[in-house]
Amino acid sequence: MKQIAIALVLLTGISNIALAQKDVAVKAFHNENYRAAANLFKTLVTGESTGENFYYLGNAYGFLGKWDSARWAYDAGVKADAKYGPNYAGLAKTYLSQNNATKAQEYFDMARTTTNPNKDVNYYAWLADAYINSANPNPQEAVNLLNKAKEINYKDGRLYLLLGDAYYKMVKGGDAVNNYDLALQYNPALNIANVRIGDVWTDARRYPEALAAYEKALAANGDFAPALKGLSNLYYMTGQFDKARETLNRYLAVGEVTEDIRYRQLDLSYRAKDYANVKQQAEELLRVEPNRTKLKRIIAYTDYELGNYESGLKQLNEFMATADAKTVNAEDYVYLARFERHLGNDSLVILNYEKALTLDTARMDLYDTLATFYYGKKDFGRAADYYVQKIEASEKPAIQDYFALGRAYYFDSAYAKADTAFMKVTELSSVWPVGYLWRARASLGLEPDPEKPQGLATPHYQKVIETASTDSVKYKRELVEALKYFGNLATLNERYDEAMTYYNRALALNPDEADIRKTVEAINESRKKKG
Repeated sequence: MKQIAIALVLLTGISNIALAQKDVAVKAFHNENYRAAANLFKTLVTGESTGENFYYLGNAYGFLGKWDSARWAYDAGVKADAKYGPNYAGLAKTYLSQNNATKAQEYFDMARTTTNPNKDVNYYAWLADAYINSANPNPQEAVNLLNKAKEINYKDGRLYLLLGDAYYKMVKGGDAVNNYDLALQYNPALNIANVRIGDVWTDARRYPEALAAYEKALAANGDFAPALKGLSNLYYMTGQFDKARETLNRYLAVGEVTEDIRYRQLDLSYRAKDYANVKQQAEELLRVEPNRTKLKRIIAYTDYELGNYESGLKQLNEFMATADAKTVNAEDYVYLARFERHLGNDSLVILNYEKALTLDTARMDLYDTLATFYYGKKDFGRAADYYVQKIEASEKPAIQDYFALGRAYYFDSAYAKADTAFMKVTELSSVWPVGYLWRARASLGLEPDPEKPQGLATPHYQKVIETASTDSVKYKRELVEALKYFGNLATLNERYDEAMTYYNRALALNPDEADIRKTVEAINESRKKKG
């Protein structure tokens, strides 16, 4: 009896250890740390050759893109437990990944024999997972299967989670979010649904909604790697690079360090201006893994910041020559433009900035960059074109956008267009004298005969005086110009007393206005001769 008791204690201890190991492995899997999960389950199946353990192992290999290893694991799972249906669906998934639909169907049929599809929603979930997560996904087929499953049990949250994943693959964000919400409604423990909602909203650039979803996921599990990864990406997308780096560091403690993650680490260190360190790490990685040509991009960026323009341009050109066109982004062309600017190639500067804008029309800074370049070259018409494009691309154009546009039109002698732009400026700020000043100048340009002005600028210069008088020190120049205008207008019409009133007010503000003094002296001399 004593020996039996000791054996039972040992078996219980071994069982508890195995359960603890499985919990760690499952946690790694759900944290999308598939490499760690695969290693843990590979160890587990040597002691506990259950169908479920092999299924987890196969799925981990699948997410790593190791489909031969996945097939081995699923097949071993079938041999360990022929009645465990998910492994047949897993085998089907490996054949779908090879575009072998006929062989896949054979295993789907085998999965069907392990359960009653008329009563068991699990069967449809297995198949849907295969169609969603194979290397050649067919999300519509998954949707069809899951809708059948809902007829059996519409309250199973997993079905809606899978539906959300299927619609996400189909780039139907609204349908995806609706189903993720239902998944949480029927099973609040499906925390990954919160993360998926955050991912959908991040893709749609609806960042407040994305932030709320990720925060909800992390409130349920503060170490949930998919949520930390998504939140870090959100911070990155919104330019909050310190927060992105901090959150990524939290992710690294629980998540998988993939090539993309390592690159993002370097990227964030680059944005933290740790240029020399980033360059050193990237060059070391490139020597070990020369096929990772994407590293040449980050080396080029750091070279620019370190002033190594020729070597940086070489690295960036090498990257862009070998990279998939889909991986080349607007920032690459921005850096090409910057390199060419430092090397004195103006024509290439503009060409690359324009290519960058083609790839990312939401980059407001590029409209300004191109407009400023043409403005500096005194090509005011082209500058105006880019300001117009920026305004059209902006959800809420700023007053400075209209002001810059008006100035470009003004110096291009397009006075009517300038007037329209400055009118918008005064609508956006009715108390800023400068807007009225430039509208007045545009109106002067519209005068049919400048020698015999019709007073088109009069109402605008009146508004200059009205608004600038609240702070005559700050807006002295604007006030002087407006007063001078009215003085000149009165002089042309021989209303000399009125003219002197305006001129004297202007000189009180700025006694150094030489042309006004000359005009005043001329008026006084004329009066003496007549007197």
